[in-house]
Amino acid sequence: MFGVAISAGPLMVLGHGLLSLGAIFTGVVLVVPVIVLAALATWGEFRPNVCDGLFAAFVSAVALSHVLNSAGDVKESALLLMTLALYVAGRVTSGCEARAGVVVVGGAVIAAGVTATAIALVGQWSAPHGKPLVFGEFDAAPVQFAALFGLAVIAVVTSGRLDRPGMAAFNLLVALSAAVFAASMVRFSLLAAVLAASIGILFSGREERRRGILVVGAMVIGIVAGLVVRWDMASIYATHALTAAHAPPVPSGAPVLLQAADLCPKIDIDNSIEIRKQLLFEALRLLPKAGLFGIGPGGFSARSCLPGHEVHNTILQVFVEFGWVAGVLLLALLAAAWSSVSGLARIMADYRFAACALAFVMLLSLVHGRISRDVLLMLMIGLTGHLRQARAGNAEKWMLGENIGPSVESSATLPGPPR
Repeated sequence: MFGVAISAGPLMVLGHGLLSLGAIFTGVVLVVPVIVLAALATWGEFRPNVCDGLFAAFVSAVALSHVLNSAGDVKESALLLMTLALYVAGRVTSGCEARAGVVVVGGAVIAAGVTATAIALVGQWSAPHGKPLVFGEFDAAPVQFAALFGLAVIAVVTSGRLDRPGMAAFNLLVALSAAVFAASMVRFSLLAAVLAASIGILFSGREERRRGILVVGAMVIGIVAGLVVRWDMASIYATHALTAAHAPPVPSGAPVLLQAADLCPKIDIDNSIEIRKQLLFEALRLLPKAGLFGIGPGGFSARSCLPGHEVHNTILQVFVEFGWVAGVLLLALLAAAWSSVSGLARIMADYRFAACALAFVMLLSLVHGRISRDVLLMLMIGLTGHLRQARAGNAEKWMLGENIGPSVESSATLPGPPR
């Protein structure tokens, strides 16, 4: 069930695109894994820790912001509630089960996603939009599939369990998938995957490190190949990046959103980096005015020079819309989550996977983040809370030299003292 939860975004794309499923399917994908995992959990051995306390405080601050400000869009509030509930799904899942879910269920979803993206890419190779519209309507679908792909790569890099023939086949699939996503103009998600997998390599032993280098190398080769075969479009995106970095005047012939105020300059709507740069500026401008409990859900979009656009940065969104209290609590929760797993990441595969996956989804949340859709972030924070509870027992077993294998089973049956 964890694999279904971690694949929620791509599953929604496939369900809506292939079967025309609607909002009910979205709710099922988000809610059913939480219900099933919570029902199967051994709650008698649950021991609250600092991650649970910070999460509860964060949810309370978000709820209070909703009460003090306008409730906002009902659909967004419902999505936010379902996304936050996924913390529970991660909290009751062991590291071994989480990695298996990512590889088995996630692998099948990735295969379908790569196929759908490749079909759309071939049919729209020269389209001016650059990013293929998967199923004719989802331009963000390649990013969703690439995020799950990154987690699967991290799961394998941090496990070190594949034999040589299996590793060779996996590396080939990694290169092909990375090439499809790179040719689809997926940029930051692939970069974040390379960085997070590299962290996994640094945390690994000598043999696992060598295999991890081969996997990351295959990914880099695939990325380069994807950019080369679609160089005309890649060069346009590179020009957009340089334009956004130097911020020269927008060419008169470029499509723009005309704004009269000085704080609302002309923005090239074909340049996603320039759009994000403007959104970041606006969020920072609103930050001092947010106050303790923010400007309310959806408040940023209503005040933006680019109506309908979100911040695309989860931390800034929380600070602006839900207030300084919620923002500080989220930062504290992320710090606690990282400290829960980083200490044992060098010696235990479950902790290594959780640390690298958390780093990966945190990077994604800084560029593609939206709290009501941050499924991966909530799941990984919940998983680190589970591993924090189990770490005392696991560390003791390791120090005593017990044969706990390359993947420590860190289920709820190994409760640690509250921290």
